[in-house]
Amino acid sequence: MITSGGAAKIMDFGVAKLRGTQTLTAPGTRIGTLDYAAPELVMGDKGDHRSDIFSLGVVLYELLAGERPFQGDHDAAVVYAIVNEIPKSPEQLNRDISPALERIVMKMLEKKKEKRYQSYDELLFELQELKKNTDKLTIDTRKSEKSKKSGINLHSNKKRSSDSKIKKSRIYIGAAAVVFLVFLVWGKYKWFP
Repeated sequence: MITSGGAAKIMDFGVAKLRGTQTLTAPGTRIGTLDYAAPELVMGDKGDHRSDIFSLGVVLYELLAGERPFQGDHDAAVVYAIVNEIPKSPEQLNRDISPALERIVMKMLEKKKEKRYQSYDELLFELQELKKNTDKLTIDTRKSEKSKKSGINLHSNKKRSSDSKIKKSRIYIGAAAVVFLVFLVWGKYKWFP
């Protein structure tokens, strides 16, 4: 969307407005895509940056697990799930997710905003630490492989499985970082004070 001042704004396509029309959202109805809304928003309370962190958590969960964390056959069921249900562990749906990355995503999806990350900086720090630890694990694995004498490795299948998990974790972390940066930029132009 382009403002009257010429600034570009990233908007949820669920609230898109046709040029020349008054509004597409009736008074008293929700704005945005329900599946990504934080509990406080679906309950009618005021949102803030922590609501955006929740929404980002939904996106990351969906990216990692292959399905949305809160599901239902109709809007009321989705609202109930967002407010009351704890989503399945992403690792149950995708065994390649590291426990540390799962912990980050689940903290983003906390029902009470006071229990979520309190700032984008706090979330970014956690993601950077996870990336550092993943990089260190990859380096340590390569060092130990080089230091071994040549011969038959009885643990080669285990090693390949571990390497595969590390590579997939790095991909997930990279994807999470990209999504986070998009939300960070988007958040600067969002309507929350």
